[in-house]
Amino acid sequence: MTLALKKTKSRSSRALIKDIFNSDNPEAFTQGLPAQSAYLLVRTLGAESAGDLISLLSREQYQLCLDFDLWHKDRINQAKFWEWLQSTDEENDLAPLRKFISSIDLKILAFFLGQHLETAIFDEPTEEPPAPQWYTPDKGYTWVGITLEDPDKHRLLGKLLAFIFEGNPELFYQLISIPNVSTPSELEEGAYQDKQKRLQSEGIPDDEQVHQITSPLPLVEVLHLLNQPEANRAIEPLPIIEPLIYRAQSLQPLEAFLTEAEQELSDSEFEIFQSEFTLIVNAAVVKWNFQIEDYSRLQDALQQIRGILNIGLEKVGSASEKRLLETYQALGLQRIFRVGVQALNELSSIANGVSKQSVEQAVDDTPTFSILACARETIPVYPLFLNDDGSFSETEGKLLEGQKPFERVAEIELVKDYLKKRFAN
Repeated sequence: MTLALKKTKSRSSRALIKDIFNSDNPEAFTQGLPAQSAYLLVRTLGAESAGDLISLLSREQYQLCLDFDLWHKDRINQAKFWEWLQSTDEENDLAPLRKFISSIDLKILAFFLGQHLETAIFDEPTEEPPAPQWYTPDKGYTWVGITLEDPDKHRLLGKLLAFIFEGNPELFYQLISIPNVSTPSELEEGAYQDKQKRLQSEGIPDDEQVHQITSPLPLVEVLHLLNQPEANRAIEPLPIIEPLIYRAQSLQPLEAFLTEAEQELSDSEFEIFQSEFTLIVNAAVVKWNFQIEDYSRLQDALQQIRGILNIGLEKVGSASEKRLLETYQALGLQRIFRVGVQALNELSSIANGVSKQSVEQAVDDTPTFSILACARETIPVYPLFLNDDGSFSETEGKLLEGQKPFERVAEIELVKDYLKKRFAN
């Protein structure tokens, strides 16, 4: 068991950062964390301010952090590339740049060089550059021209090229030649496929697993399992994404359930518990296409995932006299989560079943139209103006703006009843 997997009080990202630098061996502590956790810690600080933390990462952690951050869906996020390269720009220390080069996918480097570099190679050296502001690293055999107009980016790319040539001339020549034989689209696609393979090895499930973990499961189908021993519930140990899976923030019964599990399960049982929780988070990220590189959106997504699990716990807990921990030991987290998915799925069915004509008639009824729109989201959300008693909250004569995840069964039932009454045939 690595340092990161020890049974400890759950920590926020900033608390975990503090623990790292207060530990006896910050490097060993950091390298015991899964890549997802390391990435979230870096994003908490921002790449340009996380130099000390980045210096502690293993090559594999660094590479996966780049995998998370340098992409938007299947496209390279060029702004993020420059942010990470800027983070290596230490005046008297080349170690950050060395680590960056050793960790980044070379296809991505070649992709950027192909966009921002012109080259000319001669059989005999020449002292005359092909154009103004071209540079030669090898006394005139090879000339390169950086096409970037931004002076900071121009300098950073020049520094990168000079460092690569000084340390590994063969790699330098390889990188500047790749764009001549591969198109930008080919390089981007190849880098994307390599990234996907690395993420799968980090515990991001494939499509079949995602379907199994996130498909709706009616409560009636799991109740008979409560008194039966669980079969085939082997959970492979996964890197635990500690800052992600907790933060219940007084969300009941989830907070009490997490506390119960932490206090009463053995270390090995708790590791399995955390692995299954992490597997659910990973599956939900894939299922609903949450972008882990979008840190603020990811936090919203995790709140939605915790809300679904809380609803599942409520549903199963209200139908059984067993303690929550006993319920988990009989069903496993995945089935409980799927019960929560089923509850939201039933709400979605009602909302999406409203006819087009009825929707058009409700356009001028702002509360009704807003409630319906929220319920029709890919993962339904709860409008903040809707109070527990069904009344509406207003500020300065306008409905309170904003939405939040569904977190309680009562919220689902309130919206279901409202829609049924408003759109009764």
